[in-house]
Amino acid sequence: MATASPGEAEERTVALEQTAHDLTIRYNALSAALEQLQLPPSNPPSPVPTCAANQIRMVVQRCNKASILLTQHPKDQVWGHIERGLVVSLSFAKGADSQAVKRAVKALCSAPLVTFGSWGDGDKLWSMSDLVADGKRPQVMIVPQASLYSKLKGKTLTYRELADKEASLELYQAFVGELQAYFETGQRDLAAQSQANQKAVEMKAMIPPDVLFKQGEYEGCYGSYDERGVPLTTREGDPLSGSQQKRLEKIYQAQVKRHAKRGGSTGNIGGGSPVQQKGSPVGRSRPTNADKPEGSKLHVVAGVFGNCQSLKFEAECGPFMHQFDI
Repeated sequence: MATASPGEAEERTVALEQTAHDLTIRYNALSAALEQLQLPPSNPPSPVPTCAANQIRMVVQRCNKASILLTQHPKDQVWGHIERGLVVSLSFAKGADSQAVKRAVKALCSAPLVTFGSWGDGDKLWSMSDLVADGKRPQVMIVPQASLYSKLKGKTLTYRELADKEASLELYQAFVGELQAYFETGQRDLAAQSQANQKAVEMKAMIPPDVLFKQGEYEGCYGSYDERGVPLTTREGDPLSGSQQKRLEKIYQAQVKRHAKRGGSTGNIGGGSPVQQKGSPVGRSRPTNADKPEGSKLHVVAGVFGNCQSLKFEAECGPFMHQFDI
């Protein structure tokens, strides 16, 4: 290969440097032009609404028979019973709503979880929908169980995902109602539902206003109260916000009116023990052992929200336990 003379090499070097310089100028000019032509970013399209996951947690297990305590009065205990069927422990996360309740009921009724043989015998799995279609009457027990939404952090259990007690109670009652009505033909029995709602209102009206926030779904939620029994601080001792105080004041005033209509006093202001009716724990929802009439297609026994959920359970068939997050 011929070797370039020193003069030729220097000329080539100068030419390459000039070319590189020209390319740099062109590149900078093109970049500036592109920046000027660039359109402002458009608004991103709205996301397609989707169903929030993990709003309701169910643990379902089959049983030979089960009983649940519906009242806790020591002299007047009432138990609800089912025979061969399903026991469903139920909990609600923050954000759960009526649509999630309907999805959970549909999933429970459609899942093939019921058997009539022993474990491992190869017997057919039935859903409650299958049983109803076959002319059978499924039996199911509902157990409100807040602890399903717990997390272990070190040596401490936390329940941050759990819906508050008021929301959980409403969702639980809605779940029981949806389940009872799921297999009924035609529209839901509005009269029976209205009657059940009225009984729940009457039971709540029996609670003296000065103990309302110390019992039932409010028990353990607050640390201190004013002379009327209205909360002032959280259970950790932090003052309640203005909006929280306003909401609780509305609840208190509504309870004063309800209790007065029932013929009760406006409360034992300054202390005293609440009046408790025999067999009806103060501050807890009325026993919802709402086993529908014999003509209904589903036998439902529902535990009382706020009770300790004393449970007797036999599962010689094998519990066949499943967890569902809806």
